[in-house]
Amino acid sequence: GDYAEVYDEVRVLMSEISSLGMALTKLTAGSSDENRTWDMESYMPDATDKIKDFAKRIDGIYKKLKKITLF
Repeated sequence: GDYAEVYDEVRVLMSEISSLGMALTKLTAGSSDENRTWDMESYMPDATDKIKDFAKRIDGIYKKLKKITLF
């Protein structure tokens, strides 16, 4: 009951995070090089805003779970 909404939110959020991760992987051709830097904002200008939104949504989910478990 109470957890269904939270579960759905987590599922959707994880899908969105995964999509952003896949886009980043495509952008970097799947290679990770500690010595290479690149300006993510120039290639994906909305990525930072999406990550900040993910963090806010995770905080909201945490608050909902905390409220549910306190009862």
